[in-house]
Amino acid sequence: MELNTGQSWGISINPIEQNFNIYNEQIGLVTGLGFEFNNYKFDNNIVLVDDPAGVTYFLDTVRQFSKNKLTTIYLNIPLILEAQIPVGDDEIHIGAGIIGGVKIGSHTKYIYENNGNKMKNKQFEDFNLNSFRYGVTARVGYKGINLFANMNLSSMFEDNKGPELFPVMIGFSVVGL
Repeated sequence: MELNTGQSWGISINPIEQNFNIYNEQIGLVTGLGFEFNNYKFDNNIVLVDDPAGVTYFLDTVRQFSKNKLTTIYLNIPLILEAQIPVGDDEIHIGAGIIGGVKIGSHTKYIYENNGNKMKNKQFEDFNLNSFRYGVTARVGYKGINLFANMNLSSMFEDNKGPELFPVMIGFSVVGL
């Protein structure tokens, strides 16, 4: 199963965030509640099959997919230790911590042509994805712009029911809109 990392992406939305001051408004804990949507695109015509004995997949040699992806949705709770470093009237913030999540949905989507007609196939299944996950996060930012990196320490799939994959997300966030 080969992932197209250049075409895979994710977005996180954290509607609830709370900061707790620990020391002098410069060190604190950040927590909250958020949703994370990930789209994992495959390099070739991989078809995932939901099988209770384990994730199985096969290479479809009949259809040529123009889109082939797995989408996951998780409800996340971060716990981040953050430092605020004054720089003039603003501040640089640096943080590191953990993120836990519970899966609330997953599906595959395949788009292909059949006799000149565009066909779309969505399959809402579990695919033996881990129901719970945990990982680490680091972020650094100035004003309302942050760079971040998240790495799962738990495998994407349940033990012995799929490939052992540990997703990583790197990107930027905008805070205070």
